[in-house]
Amino acid sequence: MNKCKSKDGTDIYYEVHGKGDITLCFVSGAGGILEHWKLQHSFAKQYKLVLPDIGGHGKSATTDRLKFTMQAFGEDIAAVIQAEDLQRVILIGWSMGGPIILEAARILKDRIIGIIGIDTFFPIQGSLYTKNTVEATELIMKDFRENTHKKIVNLYKTHMNSGIKVSEQLQKEFLQYPIIKNAVFLSEFEELCYWNVIPYIEEARYPIKAIIAGLSLPKKKHREKFKPKIDTIFMEGHGHCMFWADHHTFNSHLQQLISDILYN
Repeated sequence: MNKCKSKDGTDIYYEVHGKGDITLCFVSGAGGILEHWKLQHSFAKQYKLVLPDIGGHGKSATTDRLKFTMQAFGEDIAAVIQAEDLQRVILIGWSMGGPIILEAARILKDRIIGIIGIDTFFPIQGSLYTKNTVEATELIMKDFRENTHKKIVNLYKTHMNSGIKVSEQLQKEFLQYPIIKNAVFLSEFEELCYWNVIPYIEEARYPIKAIIAGLSLPKKKHREKFKPKIDTIFMEGHGHCMFWADHHTFNSHLQQLISDILYN
């Protein structure tokens, strides 16, 4: 296990697997931990893998941070990449990890050769990623403020059982890991509601690609708005946790997007 300090002094723990000139950095979502990427470890046969726990999560849970913003999480990822002095990096982020890797890319600039979002970004007005109003955010947050721990667990269970389900064995395995503190989850989720993906996509000087669950964007009119902005593969019949539910197909799609970044 490796460790470095983020900009605000938080110790960020991370794993490194494999070797190579190309680095894949996998970033999980709200409440996520580095163990969530165990089904993608096979990529270490061809690339260097970097798996961090962002501040307040997993092994990086100890922090004096008061607000868990996308910018602060981006600084966590940037600190890891800089500590390892990595130069040709593809950032891969699931769910809230999407905003985080876009924030990290702003800091890391020329070290980044591509971005791949996993069921994230959604540059469509009214989505979670397009700066919600105070009123809309309050409605979202109100539901989570009561019985927060239980609702975080139920959120993961719902995602795991949407569409093509995650196996019972994997569900049991992933849900055994410690859940983040309620205050961390509430802060990061509220900050996500006020974050806006659109300017990040418009200013990007590197390829942005995505793998999107078919159930997350079922309407054709929304897909037509999404695909011109981001080169996208849709995994039909799948929900938010597709990289657990069918990792063989997911990994094949991911390799396709990695190859597109490297060779096209």
